[in-house]
Amino acid sequence: MVYKKYDVIIVGCGLSGVIIAERFSKLQNKKILIIDKRDHIGGNCYDYYDKKTNILMNKYGAHLFHTNDEEVFEYVSNFCTWKKWEHKVLGLIDDKHLPIPANITTVNEIFNLDIKNQKEMDKWLSKNQVKYENITNGEEMAKSRVGEVLYEKIFKHYTYKQWKKYPNELAPEVLARIPVRNSFDDRYFSDKYQILPEKGYTAFFQSILDKHKHNIDVKLNCDYFDIKDKITEEQIVIYTGPIDYYFADKGLPKLEYRSIDFHIERKMNTDFYQPYSVVNYPGKDTPYTRCVEYKHFLKQKSEHTIYVKETTTDTGEPYYPVLNDKNIELYAKYQKMAEEEGKNIHFIGRLASYKYFNMDQAIKNSLNYFKEHFEKQKTIIQGADHIVKIYCSKRKRVWFKNINDCKNFVENPNTYIIFRDKESQQKVLPGVDYVGKDLLNKPCNDIKQAKSMNYTNDIEQAENINYAYDNEFYFYIRGHIRNSFNSKRLKNFVKLLKLHFPNIKFILQTWKNTECKKGESWKTITENNNIISKLTIENYFEDKNITEHCLIIDEESIELVGSTSGKIGIGLCPKQGWKNMWYGIYKGLEYFDIKSSNDIIVSFRYDYFDIQQSSAIDEKKIIQFIKNNLDNENIKFIQYKVPGTDNLYMGKYNKTKELIDKFHFELDNILSMNKSIYHQEYLVNIIAETI
Repeated sequence: MVYKKYDVIIVGCGLSGVIIAERFSKLQNKKILIIDKRDHIGGNCYDYYDKKTNILMNKYGAHLFHTNDEEVFEYVSNFCTWKKWEHKVLGLIDDKHLPIPANITTVNEIFNLDIKNQKEMDKWLSKNQVKYENITNGEEMAKSRVGEVLYEKIFKHYTYKQWKKYPNELAPEVLARIPVRNSFDDRYFSDKYQILPEKGYTAFFQSILDKHKHNIDVKLNCDYFDIKDKITEEQIVIYTGPIDYYFADKGLPKLEYRSIDFHIERKMNTDFYQPYSVVNYPGKDTPYTRCVEYKHFLKQKSEHTIYVKETTTDTGEPYYPVLNDKNIELYAKYQKMAEEEGKNIHFIGRLASYKYFNMDQAIKNSLNYFKEHFEKQKTIIQGADHIVKIYCSKRKRVWFKNINDCKNFVENPNTYIIFRDKESQQKVLPGVDYVGKDLLNKPCNDIKQAKSMNYTNDIEQAENINYAYDNEFYFYIRGHIRNSFNSKRLKNFVKLLKLHFPNIKFILQTWKNTECKKGESWKTITENNNIISKLTIENYFEDKNITEHCLIIDEESIELVGSTSGKIGIGLCPKQGWKNMWYGIYKGLEYFDIKSSNDIIVSFRYDYFDIQQSSAIDEKKIIQFIKNNLDNENIKFIQYKVPGTDNLYMGKYNKTKELIDKFHFELDNILSMNKSIYHQEYLVNIIAETI
């Protein structure tokens, strides 16, 4: 193999290596070779289909992607479809399956209490947490967070099984991030984005490599040290392997890691082995730390099931760095040698940095490292005409922009900038788009047609015409259908929306029964148990583009968080009914194919035109409200602090999701701080102001 033809040699085909390879290819058009001594791509994220059960599973332990980082979320969204997956973990404690991290439910079950809200939980924690003047080890850190009993039942023996050391033998920072929830929220993570790749992580890696197959080659079963002498000083080397392995000939001791042994078991002709995907075993009587049943992830279908029991060990693949004083001092020596190794070699990633990275942190680290060490000042179209064409292969249209009005540009795999340089030669730059106001737009089938358009006439038109409202956003119709299908008004309104906003997307969420049950609404209702099916909705709207993403929830199957008895504040609204409503809105979010946290969501009730509070708001006012707020940073209400204020509001995805999450998971806490509220919908205004 000819190695000298490559500009960059990357050691390791895991997250750190593949992400930085993608950057070199996309932004600098370099030729890259990725080598890995394993026989597969994807590093520790690698997954595969078990032959006996046809279940997708990870080879190196379950990988759950979660992040609050907008850049990372938008980056990974470029390469595959991701499905929302809010990971939940149970722990076997006192012969009961209880939520991990510990929350109100966990504490109530262990101590036989009846804690109802955040205020009471905070009081319990304050009473039970052990106070220290100076925390000196992991045991003291854990007890200062959760108290004596939870420490003994959940953390003490689990820590020993994980690290082969009890918490009092570990530094305080090892247990400093012990999570404990002061709410009923039973999710393992609280990040904004919790997702899994629809076809698995190996497919995600393959998608990146396929998009850059003109620049990136991969050689598996290849050890870097077998080819090291064939690499020149002119080539860039990115090393993502263990730093102590790289300098193994220098005579220093090895860095200490904990590894994992995976014990695979199957049950044929069995639905599920355990209630959740992951069950932890914090007790000392069970040798393994946790059991992972992969069939749960992505709700896979199989007549059989497969589960993996994990035990930690000192030998094997390096997973968790043991961050004690001895290893930290030793790593500093390796780090100094790395700095002196040469200008052409770079050490990045968790193994080279002797750090434990979550997946999003590994991606962010590679993105940032590339920016800091390799990204040059971009001068894309200096000397070009001030009006450029932007062809979008997804929308099949050409936009025009005045680059003098554009602040910067972004990467977009669907767009192509078409411009004339100072020598009047037409140029095309793929995968980038200017951020700025869109001018005239025209339908266009392909890049060839876009290039052949009469450029001079287009510029003249674009400078004088501005078509707005070509924004892409979601219109979320939710709630009980009630009487909304008795007239054509809703259907006609939806058609009107499509005329004004050609790139609008619809998400529908409703309930199996036409009307809610008696006692679940603040007003007197007549129960209507007519069954709603997708066919019912399709027959009404007569447009499958509108009804493609449609969720119908059976009220009998829902799981609410916290208490359902009583009213909202001092008003008339039953807590049960309002919690049902927020559950439905929350579940509907699963249908959103969010590519950016800046995507706009408009939330609208099915029966909006049938309720008294909306009588003064017609279709024209709603359309104008949407147009006025498509670029707004905050959640906006068409009516503010009046009854029915929550019937129609809009905002960016990340803020709207945060609002919905708060009402679904934390309503009891919200009510404990707003006990005198009468109109429950005013709470939505109050909470929106804090986001």
